[in-house]
This record gives sequence, structure tokens and C-alpha cells, in this order.
Amino acid sequence: MRLTRYLLFAAASVWLWSAYEPVDTHTWVIEQVATLIAAVTVLWLGRSVHFDALSRVSFFLLFCIHTVGTHYTYSLTPYPEFSEFLFGSSPNDWFNWQRNHYDRFVHFAFGALMYHPIKQALAPRLRQQKPPVHWLSGHIIVSVSALYELLEWAAAVIFGGDMGIAYLGTQGDIWDAQIDIALGGLGWMVACLMHYGVILGRRMAASNQRPLE
Repeated sequence: MRLTRYLLFAAASVWLWSAYEPVDTHTWVIEQVATLIAAVTVLWLGRSVHFDALSRVSFFLLFCIHTVGTHYTYSLTPYPEFSEFLFGSSPNDWFNWQRNHYDRFVHFAFGALMYHPIKQALAPRLRQQKPPVHWLSGHIIVSVSALYELLEWAAAVIFGGDMGIAYLGTQGDIWDAQIDIALGGLGWMVACLMHYGVILGRRMAASNQRPLE
């Protein structure tokens, strides 16, 4: 419970910071709909699932990553400037990027960070926990990513004009939605491989500790 209180306090602080003079107020307000839906979903699942510390930290990290994007808008989040301040150069210089890729990072982070909480929520509901849980978590992540892109498109059509374009944030990339969905799946794959890597490492460590006969 202490960890939960700390995370809630930190999350509230980040949210209040994001609400103070955001770059685009209308886009910030629209983005809060996704934040609200996610919060309600987590609270609803929390009634039947006891999320462990890793899941709670994952929720917090994704919330912070998303909330930073709502303050600056995903297309204008100044990660190159932050990187140059810390390291003297930015990923845009390293890879010769011509666009702001913060939105891509958020979609990848969604897949990577939500793998464990979704797996934890599914495990009690499935008799066979190993392959079905891991694969079904990936299907859910990709499906939610696709649903988000559809809702994003619908919101852009409804609001239209510069506000719709700012919210959509494609930055002229006609494959933006497909790439975002794929990055959610890639994030899940990376997290899944890390999970199996940890299990394999533990088994190897345990086998090395067994006494020789």
C-alpha cells in the first residue's frame, strides 16, 4: 500500500504539471479522455486482480510517458532538446530522423509496459497459464492499439481542421497508424522475450547451485 500511495502522489503531481499551460489546451483536454478510460479500466480490474508491484510501476510509467505527451502534444514533445541537454546530442541526430518520434515511443512503451499487467489479469481466468496467457496478452495489446488508432481517427474527423490534425499527429506519414500498431506489438514481443530470459536465467542459476553427485 505504501508503494501505491507514493505512485498515486507522483502521478497526481505529473498530471497537475501537465495541466499547467499545455502547448495545446484543446488537444490536452481530448487526450484526458484516454487517460480517464485507462484509469477506470485499471480500477475496475483492480477489484478482482491484485496487481503486484511490477504492474503498478508499469501503470505509473505509462501514465507519465503519456501525460508528458499530452502536455507538449505527441508531435511536439521536445525529447531532442532534453537529450541534447543531458548527453550533448539527440536520437534525431544519431539516426537522422526528420520527424518527432515521441508518439512512436509511447506506442512501443504501451506494448512493453502493459504485457505484465495484462498477463497478470488473464492468468487466474485461464487454466493453462503459460502459452495462452503470453500469446493472448499480445493479441490484446495489438487490438487495443488498433482500437486507439480508430478512435483517434474518429476524433480527428469529428473535430476537423487544425485541431483534428494536431490530435491525430501523423506528421505527414501515411503509414503512421500501421506503424504505431506494429510498435505496440513489438513492445509486447520485447517484454515477452525479457520475461523468458529472466526465467531461463533463474533456471540456469538454480541448476548451477545444485550439488554435484
